[in-house]
Amino acid sequence: MNDGPRVLAQVSSALLASALLASALLGSALLACTTGDTARPSSDAPLVPLQAATSDGQGSATDGTQAMGTAGDAPPRQPRDVVELFASRILPTCSLNGGVCHNANNYPDLRSVAAMEDVVNLPCGRNSAPDLPDACEPPGDRLVAQGSIDVVVERVAFDAAHATATITTAGDVPASSLDGVEIWRGATTRALAASAAGATFTGDGRRTITVDLTIANDEARTFFEPQLPLREDRIWPADVNGNGIAGASAGWREIVPGRPDRSYVVARLWDTTLVPELMPRQCRAWDDDATRALGCWIEGLRVDDHGAPLNFYEPIDYARCAFTLPGAGRCGSGP
Repeated sequence: MNDGPRVLAQVSSALLASALLASALLGSALLACTTGDTARPSSDAPLVPLQAATSDGQGSATDGTQAMGTAGDAPPRQPRDVVELFASRILPTCSLNGGVCHNANNYPDLRSVAAMEDVVNLPCGRNSAPDLPDACEPPGDRLVAQGSIDVVVERVAFDAAHATATITTAGDVPASSLDGVEIWRGATTRALAASAAGATFTGDGRRTITVDLTIANDEARTFFEPQLPLREDRIWPADVNGNGIAGASAGWREIVPGRPDRSYVVARLWDTTLVPELMPRQCRAWDDDATRALGCWIEGLRVDDHGAPLNFYEPIDYARCAFTLPGAGRCGSGP
Protein backbone atom coordinates (compact mmCIF):
# COMPACT_ATOMS: atom_id res chain seq x y z
CA MET A 1 0.00 0.00 0.00
CA ASN A 2 1.23 3.55 -0.75
CA ASP A 3 1.70 5.11 2.70
CA GLY A 4 2.15 8.66 1.35
CA PRO A 5 -1.50 9.76 1.76
CA ARG A 6 -1.67 8.11 5.16
CA VAL A 7 1.44 9.95 6.43
CA LEU A 8 0.29 13.30 5.05
CA ALA A 9 -3.16 12.74 6.48
CA GLN A 10 -1.75 12.00 9.91
CA VAL A 11 0.26 15.27 9.83
CA SER A 12 -2.78 17.26 8.70
CA SER A 13 -4.94 15.50 11.24
CA ALA A 14 -2.53 16.33 14.04
CA LEU A 15 -2.36 20.03 13.17
CA LEU A 16 -6.11 20.43 12.75
CA ALA A 17 -6.83 18.27 15.76
CA SER A 18 -4.64 20.38 18.05
CA ALA A 19 -6.65 23.52 17.40
CA LEU A 20 -10.01 21.79 17.59
CA LEU A 21 -9.10 19.82 20.67
CA ALA A 22 -8.25 23.00 22.57
CA SER A 23 -11.66 24.52 21.86
CA ALA A 24 -13.40 21.24 22.65
CA LEU A 25 -11.71 20.99 26.03
CA LEU A 26 -12.73 24.53 26.94
CA GLY A 27 -16.34 23.60 26.45
CA SER A 28 -16.21 20.36 28.39
CA ALA A 29 -15.13 19.74 31.96
CA LEU A 30 -16.19 16.10 31.71
CA LEU A 31 -14.04 13.23 30.59
CA ALA A 32 -14.90 11.49 27.34
CA CYS A 33 -16.13 8.43 29.20
CA THR A 34 -18.22 10.28 31.77
CA THR A 35 -21.01 8.35 33.41
CA GLY A 36 -23.06 11.46 34.14
CA ASP A 37 -26.34 12.44 32.50
CA THR A 38 -26.23 11.65 28.82
CA ALA A 39 -27.05 14.13 26.11
CA ARG A 40 -30.45 13.82 24.51
CA PRO A 41 -31.82 14.56 21.04
CA SER A 42 -33.03 18.13 20.63
CA SER A 43 -36.31 16.92 19.12
CA ASP A 44 -38.70 14.05 19.63
CA ALA A 45 -38.33 12.85 16.06
CA PRO A 46 -38.49 9.05 15.86
CA LEU A 47 -35.50 7.02 14.77
CA VAL A 48 -35.33 6.79 11.01
CA PRO A 49 -33.84 3.58 9.63
CA LEU A 50 -31.21 3.53 6.91
CA GLN A 51 -32.77 4.17 3.54
CA ALA A 52 -31.70 4.95 0.02
CA ALA A 53 -32.66 8.57 -0.65
CA THR A 54 -31.75 10.47 -3.80
CA SER A 55 -32.13 14.17 -4.36
CA ASP A 56 -34.24 15.76 -7.09
CA GLY A 57 -31.90 18.74 -7.18
CA GLN A 58 -34.18 20.91 -5.03
CA GLY A 59 -33.10 19.51 -1.70
CA SER A 60 -35.95 16.99 -1.51
CA ALA A 61 -35.46 13.25 -1.57
CA THR A 62 -37.35 11.19 -4.10
CA ASP A 63 -38.85 9.11 -1.29
CA GLY A 64 -40.59 12.17 0.16
CA THR A 65 -38.16 12.90 3.00
CA GLN A 66 -35.86 15.91 3.15
CA ALA A 67 -32.48 15.07 1.66
CA MET A 68 -29.48 16.02 3.79
CA GLY A 69 -27.76 18.31 1.29
CA THR A 70 -28.46 19.22 -2.31
CA ALA A 71 -27.14 17.29 -5.27
CA GLY A 72 -23.61 18.22 -6.26
CA ASP A 73 -22.66 20.12 -3.10
CA ALA A 74 -21.62 19.08 0.39
CA PRO A 75 -23.57 20.86 3.12
CA PRO A 76 -21.39 23.71 4.48
CA ARG A 77 -20.89 22.19 7.93
CA GLN A 78 -19.90 18.73 6.73
CA PRO A 79 -16.30 17.49 6.72
CA ARG A 80 -14.53 17.28 3.38
CA ASP A 81 -12.81 13.95 4.03
CA VAL A 82 -12.05 11.45 6.79
CA VAL A 83 -9.21 13.63 8.14
CA GLU A 84 -11.60 16.53 8.74
CA LEU A 85 -14.27 14.11 9.99
CA PHE A 86 -11.85 12.76 12.57
CA ALA A 87 -10.41 16.11 13.65
CA SER A 88 -13.67 18.09 13.83
CA ARG A 89 -16.15 15.45 15.01
CA ILE A 90 -14.68 12.10 16.14
CA LEU A 91 -11.72 13.46 18.11
CA PRO A 92 -13.64 16.02 20.23
CA THR A 93 -16.54 13.62 20.75
CA CYS A 94 -15.08 10.13 21.08
CA SER A 95 -11.34 10.44 21.63
CA LEU A 96 -10.74 13.30 24.06
CA ASN A 97 -7.91 13.19 26.58
CA GLY A 98 -5.64 10.92 24.60
CA GLY A 99 -8.41 8.56 23.55
CA VAL A 100 -9.80 7.79 27.01
CA CYS A 101 -12.83 6.01 25.56
CA HIS A 102 -11.68 4.58 22.25
CA ASN A 103 -8.07 3.53 22.53
CA ALA A 104 -5.96 0.39 22.29
CA ASN A 105 -7.63 -0.93 25.44
CA ASN A 106 -11.19 -0.05 24.46
CA TYR A 107 -12.39 -1.47 21.15
CA PRO A 108 -12.46 -0.05 18.56
CA ASP A 109 -9.34 2.11 18.63
CA LEU A 110 -10.22 5.62 17.39
CA ARG A 111 -7.20 7.55 18.67
CA SER A 112 -6.11 8.65 15.21
CA VAL A 113 -7.03 8.55 11.54
CA ALA A 114 -4.48 5.76 11.06
CA ALA A 115 -6.20 3.76 13.80
CA MET A 116 -9.51 4.25 11.99
CA GLU A 117 -7.98 2.79 8.84
CA ASP A 118 -7.13 -0.34 10.80
CA VAL A 119 -10.77 -0.62 11.94
CA VAL A 120 -12.00 -1.22 8.37
CA ASN A 121 -13.40 -4.77 8.13
CA LEU A 122 -12.59 -5.58 11.76
CA PRO A 123 -15.12 -7.77 13.61
CA CYS A 124 -17.52 -5.71 15.68
CA GLY A 125 -18.32 -5.66 19.38
CA ARG A 126 -15.25 -7.57 20.50
CA ASN A 127 -15.24 -5.78 23.87
CA SER A 128 -18.88 -6.71 24.58
CA ALA A 129 -19.49 -8.87 27.63
CA PRO A 130 -21.75 -10.54 28.39
CA ASP A 131 -24.23 -9.07 25.90
CA LEU A 132 -22.49 -9.64 22.56
CA PRO A 133 -25.02 -8.69 19.87
CA ASP A 134 -26.01 -11.40 17.41
CA ALA A 135 -24.75 -9.15 14.60
CA CYS A 136 -21.23 -9.31 16.06
CA GLU A 137 -20.99 -13.05 16.63
CA PRO A 138 -18.04 -14.73 14.89
CA PRO A 139 -18.54 -17.16 11.99
CA GLY A 140 -17.79 -19.97 14.45
CA ASP A 141 -14.79 -22.26 14.79
CA ARG A 142 -14.83 -25.47 12.76
CA LEU A 143 -14.40 -29.04 13.96
CA VAL A 144 -12.22 -30.88 11.46
CA ALA A 145 -11.61 -34.63 11.61
CA GLN A 146 -10.81 -37.62 9.42
CA GLY A 147 -13.14 -38.61 6.61
CA SER A 148 -13.60 -35.05 5.30
CA ILE A 149 -15.44 -33.94 8.45
CA ASP A 150 -15.57 -30.14 8.55
CA VAL A 151 -18.49 -28.63 10.50
CA VAL A 152 -19.13 -25.34 12.26
CA VAL A 153 -19.30 -25.36 16.06
CA GLU A 154 -22.62 -23.72 16.98
CA ARG A 155 -22.69 -24.00 20.78
CA VAL A 156 -20.46 -25.29 23.59
CA ALA A 157 -21.56 -26.16 27.14
CA PHE A 158 -18.59 -26.50 29.50
CA ASP A 159 -18.77 -28.59 32.69
CA ALA A 160 -15.77 -27.80 34.87
CA ALA A 161 -16.79 -30.25 37.61
CA HIS A 162 -16.71 -33.22 35.25
CA ALA A 163 -13.99 -31.88 32.92
CA THR A 164 -16.23 -32.21 29.88
CA ALA A 165 -17.62 -30.01 27.14
CA THR A 166 -20.68 -30.68 25.01
CA ILE A 167 -20.47 -29.38 21.46
CA THR A 168 -23.45 -28.82 19.17
CA THR A 169 -22.43 -28.68 15.50
CA ALA A 170 -24.16 -27.19 12.47
CA GLY A 171 -24.25 -30.57 10.71
CA ASP A 172 -24.24 -34.28 11.47
CA VAL A 173 -20.92 -35.89 12.40
CA PRO A 174 -20.57 -39.70 12.12
CA ALA A 175 -19.51 -41.14 15.47
CA SER A 176 -16.77 -43.16 13.76
CA SER A 177 -15.05 -40.02 12.44
CA LEU A 178 -13.86 -38.46 15.68
CA ASP A 179 -10.17 -39.29 15.55
CA GLY A 180 -7.51 -36.67 14.98
CA VAL A 181 -9.87 -33.80 15.79
CA GLU A 182 -8.65 -30.26 15.24
CA ILE A 183 -10.42 -26.95 15.78
CA TRP A 184 -9.89 -24.40 13.02
CA ARG A 185 -10.63 -20.67 13.03
CA GLY A 186 -11.15 -19.31 9.54
CA ALA A 187 -9.50 -20.86 6.52
CA THR A 188 -5.88 -20.78 7.64
CA THR A 189 -5.66 -20.82 11.44
CA ARG A 190 -5.59 -24.01 13.48
CA ALA A 191 -6.85 -22.91 16.89
CA LEU A 192 -6.21 -26.22 18.66
CA ALA A 193 -4.97 -29.71 17.76
CA ALA A 194 -7.51 -31.07 20.20
CA SER A 195 -6.87 -34.81 20.03
CA ALA A 196 -3.13 -34.26 20.26
CA ALA A 197 -3.76 -32.14 23.38
CA GLY A 198 -5.35 -35.10 25.16
CA ALA A 199 -9.04 -34.37 24.47
CA THR A 200 -11.16 -37.35 23.41
CA PHE A 201 -14.36 -37.06 21.42
CA THR A 202 -17.50 -39.21 21.30
CA GLY A 203 -20.61 -38.42 19.33
CA ASP A 204 -24.21 -39.51 18.93
CA GLY A 205 -23.86 -39.75 15.16
CA ARG A 206 -25.71 -36.52 14.68
CA ARG A 207 -24.94 -33.02 15.96
CA THR A 208 -23.93 -33.60 19.60
CA ILE A 209 -20.32 -34.36 20.56
CA THR A 210 -18.96 -34.86 24.07
CA VAL A 211 -15.38 -33.81 24.76
CA ASP A 212 -13.65 -35.61 27.62
CA LEU A 213 -10.90 -33.39 29.06
CA THR A 214 -9.88 -35.60 31.98
CA ILE A 215 -6.39 -36.25 30.63
CA ALA A 216 -6.17 -33.17 28.43
CA ASN A 217 -3.50 -30.56 28.92
CA ASP A 218 -4.20 -27.14 30.43
CA GLU A 219 -4.41 -25.51 27.02
CA ALA A 220 -7.26 -27.79 25.95
CA ARG A 221 -9.12 -27.48 29.28
CA THR A 222 -9.04 -23.72 28.96
CA PHE A 223 -9.89 -23.72 25.26
CA PHE A 224 -13.22 -25.53 25.53
CA GLU A 225 -14.70 -23.01 27.99
CA PRO A 226 -16.19 -20.17 25.88
CA GLN A 227 -15.78 -16.66 27.22
CA LEU A 228 -16.87 -13.11 26.43
CA PRO A 229 -15.27 -10.87 25.42
CA LEU A 230 -13.92 -13.28 22.82
CA ARG A 231 -10.40 -14.50 23.50
CA GLU A 232 -7.97 -16.07 21.08
CA ASP A 233 -7.26 -18.93 23.50
CA ARG A 234 -10.94 -19.93 23.82
CA ILE A 235 -13.29 -21.66 21.41
CA TRP A 236 -15.57 -19.41 19.34
CA PRO A 237 -19.02 -20.96 18.83
CA ALA A 238 -21.19 -19.41 16.11
CA ASP A 239 -23.85 -18.77 18.77
CA VAL A 240 -21.40 -17.61 21.41
CA ASN A 241 -23.99 -15.57 23.32
CA GLY A 242 -26.16 -18.69 23.62
CA ASN A 243 -29.52 -17.26 22.52
CA GLY A 244 -30.09 -19.69 19.66
CA ILE A 245 -29.10 -17.33 16.83
CA ALA A 246 -25.85 -17.54 14.85
CA GLY A 247 -25.58 -13.96 13.67
CA ALA A 248 -22.39 -13.86 11.59
CA SER A 249 -24.25 -14.47 8.33
CA ALA A 250 -25.74 -10.95 8.54
CA GLY A 251 -22.33 -9.57 7.53
CA TRP A 252 -21.74 -6.94 10.19
CA ARG A 253 -18.24 -5.50 10.87
CA GLU A 254 -17.02 -2.33 12.57
CA ILE A 255 -16.70 -0.65 9.16
CA VAL A 256 -17.91 -2.45 6.03
CA PRO A 257 -16.72 -0.59 2.92
CA GLY A 258 -19.71 0.43 0.81
CA ARG A 259 -22.20 -0.69 3.46
CA PRO A 260 -22.99 1.83 6.20
CA ASP A 261 -26.10 -0.28 6.87
CA ARG A 262 -23.81 -3.13 7.98
CA SER A 263 -21.22 -0.98 9.76
CA TYR A 264 -21.44 -1.29 13.53
CA VAL A 265 -19.97 2.18 14.14
CA VAL A 266 -23.02 3.64 12.38
CA ALA A 267 -25.56 1.34 14.03
CA ARG A 268 -24.25 2.27 17.48
CA LEU A 269 -25.42 5.83 16.81
CA TRP A 270 -29.09 4.93 16.51
CA ASP A 271 -30.07 1.22 16.59
CA THR A 272 -31.10 0.14 20.09
CA THR A 273 -32.10 -3.28 18.75
CA LEU A 274 -28.40 -4.13 18.53
CA VAL A 275 -27.12 -2.57 21.76
CA PRO A 276 -29.39 -0.69 24.19
CA GLU A 277 -26.86 2.06 24.98
CA LEU A 278 -26.38 4.41 22.05
CA MET A 279 -23.19 6.26 21.29
CA PRO A 280 -21.73 8.79 21.77
CA ARG A 281 -22.39 9.16 25.48
CA GLN A 282 -21.96 12.94 25.17
CA CYS A 283 -22.84 14.59 21.86
CA ARG A 284 -20.27 17.41 21.98
CA ALA A 285 -19.36 17.87 18.29
CA TRP A 286 -21.65 15.13 16.98
CA ASP A 287 -24.89 15.87 15.11
CA ASP A 288 -26.82 14.87 11.99
CA ASP A 289 -24.11 16.33 9.77
CA ALA A 290 -21.47 14.18 11.43
CA THR A 291 -23.62 11.06 11.03
CA ARG A 292 -24.22 11.92 7.38
CA ALA A 293 -20.48 12.40 6.81
CA LEU A 294 -19.59 9.11 8.47
CA GLY A 295 -22.21 7.17 6.50
CA CYS A 296 -21.30 8.75 3.16
CA TRP A 297 -17.59 8.19 3.77
CA ILE A 298 -18.21 4.49 4.48
CA GLU A 299 -20.58 4.18 1.51
CA GLY A 300 -17.86 5.48 -0.80
CA LEU A 301 -15.05 3.28 0.55
CA ARG A 302 -13.53 0.78 -1.88
CA VAL A 303 -11.02 -1.96 -1.16
CA ASP A 304 -8.60 -4.11 -3.12
CA ASP A 305 -8.66 -7.90 -3.41
CA HIS A 306 -7.01 -8.19 0.00
CA GLY A 307 -9.49 -5.90 1.77
CA ALA A 308 -7.13 -2.90 2.02
CA PRO A 309 -8.83 0.50 1.48
CA LEU A 310 -8.10 2.13 -1.88
CA ASN A 311 -9.62 5.58 -1.35
CA PHE A 312 -9.57 5.99 2.42
CA TYR A 313 -8.33 9.61 2.34
CA GLU A 314 -10.19 10.85 -0.74
CA PRO A 315 -12.94 13.50 -0.45
CA ILE A 316 -16.35 12.28 0.68
CA ASP A 317 -18.68 12.07 -2.32
CA TYR A 318 -21.84 13.63 -0.90
CA ALA A 319 -23.34 14.16 -4.36
CA ARG A 320 -23.59 10.42 -5.02
CA CYS A 321 -24.28 9.35 -1.46
CA ALA A 322 -27.61 7.61 -0.82
CA PHE A 323 -27.11 7.33 2.95
CA THR A 324 -29.52 9.28 5.14
CA LEU A 325 -30.27 9.03 8.84
CA PRO A 326 -31.82 12.30 10.02
CA GLY A 327 -32.95 12.85 13.60
CA ALA A 328 -31.58 9.57 14.89
CA GLY A 329 -30.16 8.62 18.25
CA ARG A 330 -28.90 10.83 21.07
CA CYS A 331 -27.53 13.58 18.88
CA GLY A 332 -29.97 13.84 15.97
CA SER A 333 -31.83 17.10 15.55
CA GLY A 334 -34.47 15.97 13.08
CA PRO A 335 -34.66 16.17 9.29
